[in-house]
Amino acid sequence: MKLSVIIPTRSRGRYLLSSIGSALVAADNSDCPVEIVISDNASEDNTHEIVNSFSDKRIIYRKSLQRLSMRQNFEFALSNSSGSHVLFIGDDDAVAPHGLWLLKKILEETDADAVKWRVVNYIWPDPETGKPGNLNLRIQKVAASRSAIDPQKLLKRICSGRFRSYQEGVMIYHGCVSRRLIDRVRKHHGGPYFWCVCPDVYAAMQNIMMAKTPVQKIDLPITIGGESPASTGASAVRERYGLVKESSTTVRQFVCEYEDDPYQGKLGPDHPSMTLHMLDCLQTASKVLDVPLDIDKRQWQKKSVSEISSFSPEFQQKCKEPLNDLLAFESPLVIPHSNVPRKKIYREKKQPAHLDFKDLKIRIQPFKLIFSGGSETANSMSAAKLLDEILDIRRFCSSSGVSWTPFIWRFLEIHRRAIKYQHSR
Repeated sequence: MKLSVIIPTRSRGRYLLSSIGSALVAADNSDCPVEIVISDNASEDNTHEIVNSFSDKRIIYRKSLQRLSMRQNFEFALSNSSGSHVLFIGDDDAVAPHGLWLLKKILEETDADAVKWRVVNYIWPDPETGKPGNLNLRIQKVAASRSAIDPQKLLKRICSGRFRSYQEGVMIYHGCVSRRLIDRVRKHHGGPYFWCVCPDVYAAMQNIMMAKTPVQKIDLPITIGGESPASTGASAVRERYGLVKESSTTVRQFVCEYEDDPYQGKLGPDHPSMTLHMLDCLQTASKVLDVPLDIDKRQWQKKSVSEISSFSPEFQQKCKEPLNDLLAFESPLVIPHSNVPRKKIYREKKQPAHLDFKDLKIRIQPFKLIFSGGSETANSMSAAKLLDEILDIRRFCSSSGVSWTPFIWRFLEIHRRAIKYQHSR
């Protein structure tokens, strides 16, 4: 077994430093071969120097000489990996110190085509607003429970519209997929593994259709998802809800880079609805893989309208025609308008507050732990270390496999460790 941790990046060296560092720590603890593939999408900052500063043979650095779309960069990265199992993370994300060790145990125990886990979100400090780093932990979502998911039942549930987000799919981004599944997909249609504007969403849909073994899920964070001030996804979200005046440079570049990409679905890169992007990926995968689907159009319309109705009027208009097109409705889509006039919710950024965030602040609530400030949340690597310590990931695994603990004992143990950590400071 060999694990490939793939990190696509572009001009975000200050965040990539922590992402690589966390992957190396996890590789040291993994007890199996690991390679860390850095796919540099024509960076114009010090990314190359950041990567070279590690001087570690497990790091494979590949740089594109010209700007690629996100999909092309994902495909480029995958083509430069050689592991038997592959996982992608972002350049502002991190791997838990014992995350790869836990992943290896699950794969040894099950030989699964895919493994899913709970991704805990971390928000990077924002120097412009003075906000510190922040890590929110919902205890009931990291209960260390295990389950095996039938991919066909999962596909049926998604087609019927009974899901919360695309992350319920079989992810390769903050999820792990076997090389044999990747090869099976490529051999099936002779084309690339990734398609569409959202390659991670497309992969999550196609993997459900092609998985041959039950998908293993564990409610522990093998990786954490970072949101930095430079995040493309976060910038797009702020734009569609009217939280910013205009598109960021990052979002505009993202749109331009898809102009010449031949492997797209029906939706363009400037489309704002993630629900519709998921539907587009689902339908495109069905066509590419020749897998017929029975999609509940009314339920998908209901979910889409629920999301779209909260957009600013400009973005609501962008969604009407694509939704009718994707669901093939003859009558035009009607999005209900609120009786309350929409207020302009954009606010100018405040100057950095003169606050002292040198010390970690911990708020302990019945079902949530909130960590803010201090060196522990200064970057994704330190946040991943803090999370691993609080959850004590390795303790809940044994040499013979991954153990299971009743929720009440797990709940009390996490609270006890958080209180102990707070008092030790």
